[in-house]
Amino acid sequence: MSVNVRQRSESLLTITSVKTLAISPQSSFSILRHLSSGTALKIGLGTTHSAHLPDCRGRSDYSYTRGDSILKMLARLLGFEHPPQFRFLGKWEFMVMFRESIKLSFEPVFVRRLLATAIPVCLQTLMFSSRSLADIMMTAHLGLSEVAAIGFSGRIIFVMNLAIFGIASGGGVIISQQWGAKFRDQARRSTGIALLLGLPFAAVFVGLCALIPDALVGLASTDASVIELGSTYLRIAGLMAFPLTIGTVFSVALRSIGLAKISMRLSIVGVGSNLLLNYMLIFGAWGMPRLGLEGAAYATLISSLLETGCGIAYIYMRKSSLAFSLADIREGIRSGLCRKIANVAIPLAINGVVWSFGVLVYNILVGRMGTSELAVLSMITPIESIIVALYVGIATAASVITGHRLGAEEYSDAWSEGKAFFVWSVLCAIFSSILIWSARGLILSFYPAIEGDTLTDATQVLTALALVSGFRSVNITVIVGLLRSGGDTRFCLGLDLFCQWAVGILLTYLTAFVWHMPLYIVFLAINSEEFVKLFLCVYRFSSKKWIRNLVKPERLVPATECGCNTVG
Repeated sequence: MSVNVRQRSESLLTITSVKTLAISPQSSFSILRHLSSGTALKIGLGTTHSAHLPDCRGRSDYSYTRGDSILKMLARLLGFEHPPQFRFLGKWEFMVMFRESIKLSFEPVFVRRLLATAIPVCLQTLMFSSRSLADIMMTAHLGLSEVAAIGFSGRIIFVMNLAIFGIASGGGVIISQQWGAKFRDQARRSTGIALLLGLPFAAVFVGLCALIPDALVGLASTDASVIELGSTYLRIAGLMAFPLTIGTVFSVALRSIGLAKISMRLSIVGVGSNLLLNYMLIFGAWGMPRLGLEGAAYATLISSLLETGCGIAYIYMRKSSLAFSLADIREGIRSGLCRKIANVAIPLAINGVVWSFGVLVYNILVGRMGTSELAVLSMITPIESIIVALYVGIATAASVITGHRLGAEEYSDAWSEGKAFFVWSVLCAIFSSILIWSARGLILSFYPAIEGDTLTDATQVLTALALVSGFRSVNITVIVGLLRSGGDTRFCLGLDLFCQWAVGILLTYLTAFVWHMPLYIVFLAINSEEFVKLFLCVYRFSSKKWIRNLVKPERLVPATECGCNTVG
């Protein structure tokens, strides 16, 4: 028998390490920490009965009082009764869990691993967001119609971005776990399969932008000049779908194997060339033609081609582990890897398309309020995207690190580090809200052509953004970073669609066209989905149902092994 027990009081024991333990029917205790990894727990019932738990890694907090019989306690642990429901932790229990999560959150080794992925991804996302920001800021000098046209056209491209990113992320979930399990060949094949699944989405988008761009822009505005300008932008910029698909798949795959810095450097090429070409083609600098809004579209297309070309060159010239061939794609299809990735990626792609279409509906509703209101939303969107870049950095680090843990079947570590990522998301929420609130005046100073009622509306919407931004931090970290890392994509799909369509869009319509509320109230209604989503995604995270290994079908993780039915 090997036991390490600390006496806390007459009625409470904390078991920190157990191999075999015999207890009497009168005993009571609380398991307040994870039991030793890889060790079976044997509970002796007197001298004649015994039972085994197969593996107690990652199990949650169980509390029992002196009134509980040992048989009842054992039955609960083995899952023979109804699983414990969500409950409020006791004061001492909460303090233990909170203290340990905080301690892990700031351990040097954990922080280094977090920042190694979070900082490059944050900068990469920030640079990607700066593309639309640069387009809007440079065309702001041309007029209000140009700002509204480019803002809404950017939203349409955003729909395409999320669909492609959903496919790439599905591949990234599998690649991350394969890398953690040291299945290098499968990771290479998964990269090729993800690209194969993404190209049809790109083809559909290019076709829509080429054939019916005026109908797409006309969804948001009845202003003839806005429709004409937006259609011109979409016909040109829509062609970026193909290079963007290739670049996104490679970028996500590089992050998934821990090479986020390479993805960031590729983004520097894309963003740098976009800024330079914007200046040259919008204003006709250095002998180039003055193209105005068309120049912004051409700059977006050319910079996307340059970034993707550099990515392909790096992957294949350096003979990266991700450099797949047609034979890898054929093998991936033959072995069933294509189906496995599709099961994760398709819900993410549907999620991205339907959720981004919901964002489009938000823009349509605001656009029907007037061109001035649409222009304010277009001004705020890039700022919102920059703040979200911080959240995406933390979420991506969580996804990669947790995916590696799950692939290596280190479930207890995945759960413990998940709580640490949760702590970081709360800290980011506080930081971003304070930053937006204090920088309102500086942000609006970048739009000298905006004045009067439009400027007042923008100030109020920025204040509302500071209020709701923090909720999004937790949601993105839990949903994108943790739930998806275990392939819990169907739940994420249902969660996003319910909160957006049943809550957010409904309230936006009511506040805008039934109650005729001011723009900042409508903006709060748009973000009301984040309030509801917060409680549901945190509850799902606590259930541990997302802790799954996706790359070893012969060794799926049973719910009882991870303590999936309880709160930890």
